[in-house]
Parts: sequence; C-alpha cells; structure tokens
Amino acid sequence: MTGRKGKPPPIIEDVSNASLQLRCPNPQCGHEFFKKGGWLEKHKVFGCPKCGQTISFNDEQLTSLFSEHVKNVRDMINRMRGK
Repeated sequence: MTGRKGKPPPIIEDVSNASLQLRCPNPQCGHEFFKKGGWLEKHKVFGCPKCGQTISFNDEQLTSLFSEHVKNVRDMINRMRGK
C-alpha cells in the first residue's frame, strides 16, 4: 500500500496518535525516555537524550511501541475496573 507520491503511508494514520507519549527503551544503553509518536515517526534515527548514543527505530519497532502503549492503557483500565 502506498500513499502520496508513491511513498508508504505514515504509520500514524489517526492524528490523535501523533501526540501520544510513548516509552522508548534504548536497546544499546538501556536508558528509557518518552517521545511523542509523531516525533518518532519523523525522527527514526536520533541520539539518546540521556547519553547521546545513536538510536534507530524501523517501522516494525514503532508499531510495536504503539501496540505496547495500547496494551498498557487497556491493562490499566481493566485494573481500575477491578478485572
């Protein structure tokens, strides 16, 4: 599936997802930090904000971060409901 000008469609199709704060683990150094989904989609290679080590996320890893976020929210809602 392709979007405009033959480019793949953005991972974030719902604008509301662009503002989600996602927990981002750095697999190389172990640091964790938070970035907005829209920022991560535009900056797939960047420096760790804690140590500067280069981090890169591919589309599959970003999808996994979003899925983990959704699962965590569902788990929290279920705990609040006593399930």
